[in-house]
Amino acid sequence: MRYSPPIADGRTVVNKKEAFNSDIITVLESNFSKGKSQSKTFALNFVGANDEQTANNVWNYLRHKIKYKRDSEKRQQIRLPARLVADASTGADCKSFALFACSILANLGFKVGFRYASYSGSSTPTHVYCIASKNGRQYI
Repeated sequence: MRYSPPIADGRTVVNKKEAFNSDIITVLESNFSKGKSQSKTFALNFVGANDEQTANNVWNYLRHKIKYKRDSEKRQQIRLPARLVADASTGADCKSFALFACSILANLGFKVGFRYASYSGSSTPTHVYCIASKNGRQYI
């Protein structure tokens, strides 16, 4: 990595106790601009030879450098990119992974968004991931 990751300030902010799914989505989306801002320089590490390789570099970083660990139902956490990198070995779940990917790719000129999914037959989302597009191609 040519550019150092952003430095996490070590703070834990409680946005809402006993939150509903909609509250978690609101907190995730409201932290996007902060995540994008703090990862602006770090994002340059992920530039590839083309858009597909750039998107793949972000995926590979998350897959191989950050431990995936599902949050408990009682304690849902959203880590900004700096905190995610700092806590790489302790793990984070899809919310933090999606925020990182969207922040990095947005800094590199991709149009990004969060996609919410449920796999249990319920209409309540239980998973989130980043979707990105650039030059007419979509990357998940």
